[in-house]
Amino acid sequence: MFSSWSKIRTQNIKDVKDYKDTAFEDTIDIVIRQIQKQAITNKMRMKWKGKKYNIVKINPDTAFKEYMVLVVKSVS
Repeated sequence: MFSSWSKIRTQNIKDVKDYKDTAFEDTIDIVIRQIQKQAITNKMRMKWKGKKYNIVKINPDTAFKEYMVLVVKSVS
């Protein structure tokens, strides 16, 4: 659909332990600008480094509307 600037935040060791056996296991956070060409929904998929990801959670920036965080999980 479109591409966007992003910053990738991988899980640290504490997160890996805390998220084991949860919906957030093996997820990464993608920080993108809040205002995009289209509204982001969890029905969309992301592609990064040739790998596809489902959007697990969308965390919008309700205070400043600058950046949102997308929690994504690799498609098996």
